Amino acid sequence: MIKSYRLEIGNRCNPRSLQRIAFAVNCISELSGVDLSKTYTIAFVSIRDIAIALRVALLSKGKEELGKVYNWEVINLIRLWGKVLSAYPKESGLRPLIYPYAQVTSGLMRLVPSPRNYGLRFHCARYLIDLMGSSGVYIPVASALLEALNCREVLKGKGGAAENARKQKKNGRGEKGNEKRIVKPLDWRCILRVSDNSLKSKHFREGVVNQVRMSQ
Repeated sequence: MIKSYRLEIGNRCNPRSLQRIAFAVNCISELSGVDLSKTYTIAFVSIRDIAIALRVALLSKGKEELGKVYNWEVINLIRLWGKVLSAYPKESGLRPLIYPYAQVTSGLMRLVPSPRNYGLRFHCARYLIDLMGSSGVYIPVASALLEALNCREVLKGKGGAAENARKQKKNGRGEKGNEKRIVKPLDWRCILRVSDNSLKSKHFREGVVNQVRMSQ
């Protein structure tokens, strides 16, 4: 069942697949309570494999190695095990997994610190906050969220947009020579990485502030 979830359901994320992912996560979470000993073994192996891939990615910084952990398949596994651990936070059989899960998820959260990758950061932070609330175990998340609020792209606000407009005009690339690209509001539920165009938009700035606010 975990293999099917990983390869057929959790390997992508878009507005249409969100409901199916949530349904699968809830079903697996409920079934996990039937045999906590077996669930521990499966979860331990899954989290360990992610930890190994994360360590390789951190050491090499290569695109191929980063791609093995920076994807929806891994993030949706983190989503799944966060849900399972949150559903049985006091069970002695699964509680020992909270620490390694938190370590791996925190590592993923800061894997690529660029603002373009804040989507992944917000996903990981949300799962950790949910687990912290259900288990009572303190997990440091606030610094990663405050770091997002203090990034240059958020702090520059409208002043940065005005400065970009002045530069375009100075370089002869005004509205006549270069039509404005329409940037749609960001659906952070389905985002791991934002585009360069979105990064410079007010939707990105407002989205980061809203995501941090919702995480409190």
